[in-house]
Amino acid sequence: MNALAQIAAARPGDPPPPGRAMGWMALSVALAVIPTFFYLPLWAPLYFGACAFWRWRIERRVRAIPPGTLRAAIFALGCVLVAVFASGDGSRQALGFLIVLTSAKLLELRTRRDYIITALLAYFLILSGFFFNQSLPLALYTVVSLLIITQTLVMCCGATETRPSLRLAGSMCLQTLPVVVLLFVFFPRLEGQLNLFNVRSRTGLPGISENLRPGEIARLAESEEIALRAEIVGGKAIPPAELYWRGPVLLQCDGLAWSPGRFQLERGSPKQPPAADAPGIYTCRITIEPHENRWVFALDRPVAYATRGLYFTASGSVENRTPLRRKELYIVTSRVPQRTPLPEDLAPPAPAYLQTPNHLPIRVRQLAESWKMRTGGDGAAIVAAAQSYFRAEGFRYSLNPGTYEGPTAIEEFLFERKRGFCEHYAAAFATLMRAAGVPARLILGYQGGRTNWLTNHLTILQSDAHAWTEVWLPQRGWVRVDPTAEIAPERLSLGRDQYAALEQLGSLSPAERLQALFRLNNPTGWRWVIRSAAMAWDSVDHQWNLRVVGFGFDSQRDLWRDFGIDAFGFMGGGIGIMIGLGVGAGISALVLLLRSRSSDVVDRRASAIAKQYARFCARLARVGVAPRQPAEGPLDFASRAVAALPEQAGSIQQITDLYIRLRYGRSTGASLDDLKRAVREFAPKAARSA
Repeated sequence: MNALAQIAAARPGDPPPPGRAMGWMALSVALAVIPTFFYLPLWAPLYFGACAFWRWRIERRVRAIPPGTLRAAIFALGCVLVAVFASGDGSRQALGFLIVLTSAKLLELRTRRDYIITALLAYFLILSGFFFNQSLPLALYTVVSLLIITQTLVMCCGATETRPSLRLAGSMCLQTLPVVVLLFVFFPRLEGQLNLFNVRSRTGLPGISENLRPGEIARLAESEEIALRAEIVGGKAIPPAELYWRGPVLLQCDGLAWSPGRFQLERGSPKQPPAADAPGIYTCRITIEPHENRWVFALDRPVAYATRGLYFTASGSVENRTPLRRKELYIVTSRVPQRTPLPEDLAPPAPAYLQTPNHLPIRVRQLAESWKMRTGGDGAAIVAAAQSYFRAEGFRYSLNPGTYEGPTAIEEFLFERKRGFCEHYAAAFATLMRAAGVPARLILGYQGGRTNWLTNHLTILQSDAHAWTEVWLPQRGWVRVDPTAEIAPERLSLGRDQYAALEQLGSLSPAERLQALFRLNNPTGWRWVIRSAAMAWDSVDHQWNLRVVGFGFDSQRDLWRDFGIDAFGFMGGGIGIMIGLGVGAGISALVLLLRSRSSDVVDRRASAIAKQYARFCARLARVGVAPRQPAEGPLDFASRAVAALPEQAGSIQQITDLYIRLRYGRSTGASLDDLKRAVREFAPKAARSA
């Protein structure tokens, strides 16, 4: 009886599995439960730990299995914990309930059926982690865990030896691999996101906020969390100073503090992508980390997208129709740099783009009005005057500029301390532009990125968070202006990491700065090994996110088009489902048929071998040799037969050797015909006269 039949035949009254099964069961449940603790409150590990400790005491014969009423009370307590501490979040409620079921089941493990049910619960637990996290480390962890859980099921079905049962579990897992791959490739994805639960990957996600307050961007400067990865289609190179990843656009001005405003809710119409070989046109495949907001990031300035579920906002950004609560892959085409205005940018902007705070300090307003009067209200000249002011007045770029608070924060920044991060310069510049009569808006996103030389993709960290501005000029539309470039141009050309490293080295001569940059870009020794290993892992992780996690509806549609199926709509999805189910069922049926035939062949051969050996034993019994006992091995029986019939020793040993090699060995050098011939010729006539 195979393992699946053993599982199906399990009954409540069955005896417990062998002693080693408990150890494997404990390992399986622990492997399945540990990853879930990252997504549940503290009660989950405490509840599971208490039940596991109780079970350990039961195994040590210190305590007995608790009565049914006590087990029911423990289970009810777990349900109350789920209802109280996981309320409002269906994903965590479902996961918490699985934890409670598994933990409570540990307290009543008695029969083989109990063990099998617990192992099946472990399957559900380990796979539920993919609702929250689809990372490559978790996938590798899950593969090992599934192998261990399958090994536990094999042990529960009566296996006693570890290595043979582990080989069987590995064989079972490998046999399912082709079906898994085919279903992954051909089973149709649903268009858009399927939110059976309100799934969130984790709480407290780092990232850009929708409201800019002094210090918000600087808070991310020390974070090494990955924000997104981008792959430029065609391998085109982009100058580092042009790597602006546009995110949310802020319209509501309050000095150094900005917020989105109502105009962000307007949706622009989807745009047709320009020719891929046009100058300055770049198409990016981007995988973004979850941040639980709607905006996505694209090279500034996006002009088209090729992913369903996206839309353009009225302010030129791209957003998703649902919050990003898991890693997503999307494709956006951008024009970099934007030398000619987009048609929709030429229309005069709404009056909201000139809004200034009511409490704007007098000195700030006077500064802006002086530029307006000196330039005659020319927008480009006002921008140039502001840039000149930031260059000439001793402003400094600093990661730790101190705290700016209150309605006079912008005045303190512009006229007293003159130290700030990119957010301070962008917010102050945009406020001054509006006060001078130039429409302006503030953009949050990232600037720069690290090129992985193995796969030639860009990795953008949270520490690359940046803020810049856009001003509207007649005949030019919206023009990007980055005040940080006036204060610290090396920040944009070198990137945040190299700029920060040079800042820590203090004042250097030009030659020393070149040497320091060369050492940073060309590490040696262990630094080279560590950097190469980090690059390799980043490449593997990127390919996993791109090819596996990002294999959604659009990717599958493109694959089907390669097979000649262009219409992948509703009918195409139905056809895909039928084909996917048919392929999976057909492969499964073929595997079962081949295994059945192979098993039948093996059974018929074993039956034929046993039949010939039974004839041999019967002939020995007719000449006076006592019949072979059920627990007597072939060698022991042969020794007894040789002692009774020494003149037939050669034939007895020959037949016994053939039988052992055919029945228990690899049958090298022996065949069933040899055994038949030897048994047919075996006729101990001399023993009868004796």
